[in-house]
Amino acid sequence: MGSERVCVDIEGELRSAINGYGECTTVMGGFEVRVKDPVRFPWERVFRTLLGLGHEVWVELRDDELVIFSKAPVE
Repeated sequence: MGSERVCVDIEGELRSAINGYGECTTVMGGFEVRVKDPVRFPWERVFRTLLGLGHEVWVELRDDELVIFSKAPVE
């Protein structure tokens, strides 16, 4: 049996989970997620997805919006 590699569209998965309650863009191998509706935003799913990839994750307040940043691990 050969080694199989599964390609997952993480940005697409995040966009689908966020479902209009935020905006997701890729930034230098990681993600920037702007939270538009903090009440309905799927916090746990987003954090579990990013942390499950081994990303470092932090949150900042920018222009009165919560913004989640992630950085891929350095190999």
